[in-house]
Amino acid sequence: MTSNGQLSTQFIKTDIMDPIDTHINLRLRDYNNNEIVYRTKRTVPLKQLKEAYSKRNGPMIHAKKFIFDGLNIRDDDTPDSLEMEEGDSIHVMNIITSDQQFIKTEAVEQTNDSFINIKIMGGDCKVESRYRIRRNAPLGKLMQVHCERNELKSSSLSFLFDGCRIKDDYTPDFLGMEDNDIIDHITHAIGC
Repeated sequence: MTSNGQLSTQFIKTDIMDPIDTHINLRLRDYNNNEIVYRTKRTVPLKQLKEAYSKRNGPMIHAKKFIFDGLNIRDDDTPDSLEMEEGDSIHVMNIITSDQQFIKTEAVEQTNDSFINIKIMGGDCKVESRYRIRRNAPLGKLMQVHCERNELKSSSLSFLFDGCRIKDDYTPDFLGMEDNDIIDHITHAIGC
């Protein structure tokens, strides 16, 4: 109250979020570096964003992995819980399970385009082996054949393409490989 008996007005500062700051733009990038920007609320679970991306780019959400800062994004994660900032990127990876490699979605005409030439380089980059395989064939068989031909133990090796480890059920098409691409193999070091 003031000296003349009237109530004084008090201004209270609150941390009300600006309506513009309640939304965030996120970039989703696939392995081909194609980018789509989505605008979402900071408090909405990212499951909605994952479903929207899958509807636009292929219906199998369970066959995709969404990665932010090296971590798999769970359905209940939100941009705020992951401390995302405006323009952050989410990397989208396709996952092939052993069941999916046998599913045929469309008939593919066999042409020379359905084969690919691949080079496998040893850890010392002196040994080079060349192979010709189908684009949709799992690379596990190729890696096994390479080990047998070069008398290598497959359990002591990792095969890498563009710095990423190759799993047995990955295919050249899945990895976006082109003709004459190189797969590196490295030997696991065993400590004393």
